[in-house]
Amino acid sequence: MFDDENFNIELKENQIEVVLLSHGTGECILIKYEENHWIILDSFLYNKEPIAKIYLDKLGVDSSCVHFIGVTHWHDDHIKGFRELLKVYKDSEVLISMDNTFEKILIKKYCNEDGEFLSTFKLLESEKKRRKFRIAGERKLLRKTQTLTLKSLTPQDSLISLGIFDKILNKDVKYPSHLNLFSIVLHCKMKNTSILLGADMENHNSEIGWEAIVRDNEDLEKASLFKIPHHGSKTGYNKKIWNKMLTSDAIAILAPYSKCKSSPPQKEDLENIIKHVKKVYIACKTKSLKNITSKTLISDPKMVELFDSLATIKESVEEKMGGIRLSKDATSGSWDVDLLGSAFCYSS
Repeated sequence: MFDDENFNIELKENQIEVVLLSHGTGECILIKYEENHWIILDSFLYNKEPIAKIYLDKLGVDSSCVHFIGVTHWHDDHIKGFRELLKVYKDSEVLISMDNTFEKILIKKYCNEDGEFLSTFKLLESEKKRRKFRIAGERKLLRKTQTLTLKSLTPQDSLISLGIFDKILNKDVKYPSHLNLFSIVLHCKMKNTSILLGADMENHNSEIGWEAIVRDNEDLEKASLFKIPHHGSKTGYNKKIWNKMLTSDAIAILAPYSKCKSSPPQKEDLENIIKHVKKVYIACKTKSLKNITSKTLISDPKMVELFDSLATIKESVEEKMGGIRLSKDATSGSWDVDLLGSAFCYSS
């Protein structure tokens, strides 16, 4: 259990890591791109504490080792606990999906004045002078070191020029679904290994969404790991991603969602995905997935104990905490996959 002071998770030395955590109503990604260098993307809470902090604390990772934290977009299954992360990882750079002014207007339009969204913005504004901010944009280089090249692929200029932002503010288009078009799609290259993180990006038209991203980024190194967009739903599925942006043996991972009537992924969504891969790893089991046959691969008994002990915030026996932990040498070799808790593998 996370609350057990004797419980320890071991770091994997000399390897890069990608971890996707979920409990069906929130998701979080952690990336170790070199020793003592971590990225946190998105957040959800467990026992009123950000899951990323809990996980890294159990690994014994010092707060100074988190160099980059970001939120891909401002939906509550991605933002819960982000304010606390800003306070804990005080020296990290911050990634947000739009200029702060645009986002503040949007959040004020749709969220309670005293809510978590606006309080997070107030904290961000108070730290503008001392903390480095990165604003995502189309083909924008966000960070480059000897071991990491991080690029944003989302065509946000087109979103603004085509009036999508104004339409959302005027409620001419359905909120919150269109906010997914502003979510940050990231291409992350760690030495000779590239990954593609699809956030909640959806299809729309030739100027925005996946059609534009694929068309404008065919020159990028193909990714061997793909975080499937928008919980594996049909709105985020585009076969061109698989054909043009991923290696033929790419690993596919996703975080399901359990808070709507037709919670993704549905079985037909998974069938679309496995047209391109032999199996897809799903970070946790939700009610909509309870009847789907799974093949569970777990290699760390302590992690099994940990994740099996964590129910969702609903304390449902059918929806439990889960995670996918992937690791490899950054220069060669294939990904090792650990499925944790209720995470499972769906195959044809």
